[in-house]
Amino acid sequence: VKALPLACDYYRNKCEFTVGKDELTGERVIGFRLGTYASGSIGIAPVDSLKIIPEIMLKTTKIFEKFVKESKFEVFSPDTLKGYWRQLTVRIGLQTNQLMVIVGFHPQELIEDEVAKVKKDIKQFFTEGEGSTLNVNSLYFQILKRKSKNSEEQEFALLAGEPYIEEIMCNLKFKI
Repeated sequence: VKALPLACDYYRNKCEFTVGKDELTGERVIGFRLGTYASGSIGIAPVDSLKIIPEIMLKTTKIFEKFVKESKFEVFSPDTLKGYWRQLTVRIGLQTNQLMVIVGFHPQELIEDEVAKVKKDIKQFFTEGEGSTLNVNSLYFQILKRKSKNSEEQEFALLAGEPYIEEIMCNLKFKI
């Protein structure tokens, strides 16, 4: 048996992490789902030891996880369809080291002013607070509203930085 080259480690340039409850501890956590909703599994496992995820992505999940744990808003439950924090998408330029963060949020019955306050708090966290250590190049807020069982309405708002990140491949620069 031949070992794979190290180039297979930390290769992901985009991950969509679920915000939910740790299946073992019940604490708020950002990670990957352990099973399918159809099978009745809504548990989330942390991603700390996964070798496919670059260090900056792991750091981003851990830092934002603190924000979610301290938030007055509960994590979204696909079981009850209640809660607010749903998803964290992290995208990186492997050659440029640029970082894009997209925070997915279900507003439930919040009024516009309350959602605006959440956006302001996220922006402040990533530009002035603990999240500023990540040097996020592009920060988005994504509203996720379930319209029916199989469709979801999505809207994006740029909170800080550029509307895209760049990546270089074969001496070509791409806007992502």
